[in-house]
Order: sequence, then structure tokens, then C-alpha cells
Amino acid sequence: LGGHDTVSDQSKFYIYDTTNPKATLTFIAENLLSESRAMGDAYTTGGWSASDMRQWLNEDFLATLPSDLQAAITEVKKLSDGGPTNKALVSTNDKIWIPSVSEVAISDSHSLSEQGEPYSIFTDNNSRLRSKINENAVSPWWTRSSCYYKLNNINDDDQYYRLIYTEGQGMTSVNPTEQYGVLVCFCI
Repeated sequence: LGGHDTVSDQSKFYIYDTTNPKATLTFIAENLLSESRAMGDAYTTGGWSASDMRQWLNEDFLATLPSDLQAAITEVKKLSDGGPTNKALVSTNDKIWIPSVSEVAISDSHSLSEQGEPYSIFTDNNSRLRSKINENAVSPWWTRSSCYYKLNNINDDDQYYRLIYTEGQGMTSVNPTEQYGVLVCFCI
């Protein structure tokens, strides 16, 4: 996908518009990583910007990629909420990220809808179905969006996230300590 994500260091790229430069290509993995991961601690506040998942992707996972690819990956601005108790938009500069619910074309009252424009490859539930590398079974996977809808038995201090379930729909109130799939995205 081209011209979708805004480059964080605007002195590097001027693709179409010098006031709002876009990365040349956005890569969204066809499959989930082979290993499921937790989003983080149940009591981590701050949403995506403070999540263990974000730190792991941008440090440990990035370091596993070939050095030529690491050098080509461009840091972009990603919008997310500030966590379930903070509905303000937060901007982060990321080299590797996972999509938000709005970027996978889910719009409902359980998350902020301003967390990025939908990527054109996500059009319906079937377009969101993903399996892990070398597996055929569809697996649920994390988004970077927090969940504002809480079930009656959920503690208000807990931080819950959204995921894409095995039928392709957005799931609410998922504990961040649970292990789910990771759909890697990056730009060059």
C-alpha cells in the first residue's frame, strides 16, 4: 500500500506533499508471527504508547530483521488512544506496529475511530482473517486499540484491548496478559 502513513521525520521524505509527507510503501504481513504474544501487563496505563508489545516490536523484533531491511524501514506517526481511561489521541513514532481497529475498517463505540484511516485491503470480516506462519487455522490477533466497553465483572483499573477474532470481527475487553497473534506492519 502506498501513500497511507505519515512519516515522522518529515525532513527525510517528500513523496506527494511537502506539508504532510507519506511513506512510499506500507507493508502489512500476510500471516501472523508464528509466536503469540501478550500485549502487556494488565495494569499498564497509557495504551499502545506504553505497551510491552510496542516496545518489543520496535526494539527486540526489529533487531531480528536483516540489517538492510532495518535500514530501509521508515519511522511513521501512528495514532492511538491513551488507554481505556484516556480517550485522547496519542501520537507515537513507530518503525514496527500493529494495526488499530479503525485501520482494519472497524468502526464502533468501543474504541476511538480516529486511530488512522482504513487500509484498503481491509474491507470486511473475511479480509481480516489471518493465520500464523506455516499454519492453516485462523487465529485471533491484537490491535493497538484499547477497549472502552467493559463487562460487568471487569475491574476498572485493568487495561483492556481489542483484537480481531477468528471470524474477522472486532472483539472487546481482552485482557492484555493473554497471548494472541501479532500482525506486523512497517513502512519503507
